Amino acid sequence: MMDRTRLEHIENIYQAAVDQPPERRDAFLKESCGTDVELRREVESLLRYDNENPNFLDSPPALLAAEMFDEDAERSDLVGKQVNHYKIERLLGEGGMGKVYLAEDTRLRRRVALKVFPQSFVSDAERLVRFER
Repeated sequence: MMDRTRLEHIENIYQAAVDQPPERRDAFLKESCGTDVELRREVESLLRYDNENPNFLDSPPALLAAEMFDEDAERSDLVGKQVNHYKIERLLGEGGMGKVYLAEDTRLRRRVALKVFPQSFVSDAERLVRFER
């Protein structure tokens, strides 16, 4: 799992890369990512997606979270359903912090794990901090 610092680093490089002219991006990424192949892969993935869907970062993450925290979703099984751009394939596990589903990110065309919290956790700051850790 990526920590907040890593995600911010990816986002910063992505934002700076978007500002580069297309012919300069490769050199910029080489300079910014150095030998961190995974970092470059993540940034390039965002750039590719941004080229295909130029407004994808305009949707706040809270919209997806609101759908996932919806009480109706909590009461029903999500397998086979679509939540935003995630197609839920199957339940991977369940525990004290919620349910984890295998899903397909239909935008980036890759499989992901989605953790869905119970509605009661949304307003519990301590539990959210535990999850982020």
